[in-house]
Amino acid sequence: MGIKPNDVTLVSVLDACSTATEVHILHTFLIFRNFEHNSNLQTALVNLHDKVGCYHDAMYIFNNSTHKDVISWTSGIAACAHTEHGREALNLFYQMLAQGVEPNSVTFVCTLDGCSSLTALEEGKELHAAIAENGYDDDEVVVNALINMYGKCGNAPEAVGLFWSNHKPDSVSWSAVISACALNGQAMTALDIFNQMEALELKANEAIFLCVLTSCSHGGLIDQGLRLFIFCIKRHCLCPGEEHFACLIDLYGRAGQLGAAERLLELIPFAPAMSALASLLGACRFHGDGDRGLRCGETLLDIDPHNAASYIDCANLYAATTVWE
Repeated sequence: MGIKPNDVTLVSVLDACSTATEVHILHTFLIFRNFEHNSNLQTALVNLHDKVGCYHDAMYIFNNSTHKDVISWTSGIAACAHTEHGREALNLFYQMLAQGVEPNSVTFVCTLDGCSSLTALEEGKELHAAIAENGYDDDEVVVNALINMYGKCGNAPEAVGLFWSNHKPDSVSWSAVISACALNGQAMTALDIFNQMEALELKANEAIFLCVLTSCSHGGLIDQGLRLFIFCIKRHCLCPGEEHFACLIDLYGRAGQLGAAERLLELIPFAPAMSALASLLGACRFHGDGDRGLRCGETLLDIDPHNAASYIDCANLYAATTVWE
């Protein structure tokens, strides 16, 4: 006679699942073995369906959970926030409070992610006040989420102020505040913060490198962006990836230096990313360079002939530059 697994064993098995098919098979097994009402397994199933991209299944399980504690509420909020259902994440947070369940730091981080996806600044401020009231305003992960939220909601000064009030910023903090500046057109502030990071002899990582490059691109700072690209490779031994090259191409494209952008595209030491090609195509449309844009569009369609967005981008280019063949 076999040994019957308990909920701890089954949670471990659930954590090992990596595809929707595996999740659905194990979920069916749990139903047949009458485990579907176990609160630990219900929470694990919500997390797992969220992980494999099955948002509606995750929410069905959450809504039918028999017992909801702060962990299960947080799982439901996270499933909403991770799939751009920010309004639903906020609604669940308020429902949780109405049920008398106290949020923890992870709950606040997930709910802030929901605010960020909505660019809901007022709700974000309310959350900030609740975070302070609950004593989480010195929690490093929560502070990073607040910096990210303020940046995405258009309040870069608040993000920068929070960053400087954080007594133990980590690489995520530096990346978040630089990104906040980049998103809000404050390229010089982003560069100043990066330079202060350098003065403290802190090592930049690929994410920070990309954030500063993005700020240069959005701010039209070609010389600074190129120097930064070279500096990070030589000084920090960072290996630029597709996103970094795409950002540099975008930098040249926004500035109208389309020839330089196209040459850089040809020099990338791996197959060009769709994002880099799409960026150059958009720049060609904006600056009225139909011939160069046509070459770029043909390359995009060769890489992925079934990508509808590429056809739309090409059609927009043709309409803008009257390149009709």
